[in-house]
Amino acid sequence: MLFFSYISDKKLVLWPNLPSGVTWDYLLHHFLLQRWFATLGNWLGGMSCYYLGMLGKVEWIEKYLRIKKEKMDSFEVKLHKYGDWFAFFSFLPGIGDGIAVASGFFRCRWWIVALSMLLGKFVRYVVWMYANGFIMPR
Repeated sequence: MLFFSYISDKKLVLWPNLPSGVTWDYLLHHFLLQRWFATLGNWLGGMSCYYLGMLGKVEWIEKYLRIKKEKMDSFEVKLHKYGDWFAFFSFLPGIGDGIAVASGFFRCRWWIVALSMLLGKFVRYVVWMYANGFIMPR
């Protein structure tokens, strides 16, 4: 675990694992690398939800969730009408996993789902970094 000791003259001293005098550039590089790995991990989690959706059966949803087949069919038409790119929004809290599972359940094209999901999750981290001042417009 890293503890911030003090910040002065654009140098950040961390304790205990890093040498003193670590620059902001060094820290930002590692921060960007961490965001990339966070994106990949989040994406793999979303793709596992997609796979779980592919394992689902209509009978299970009718029996356990009490959703009629007609309602699922109308949702499937809407999902395919707007395209498999809808998985881009799987980064949204609360509904993102549902979008990923629905994409798998309705057998959306996996490569489009994978690409759009990766883009959505990456964009979320970029927006988060910009909002927190890690990316500054020049």
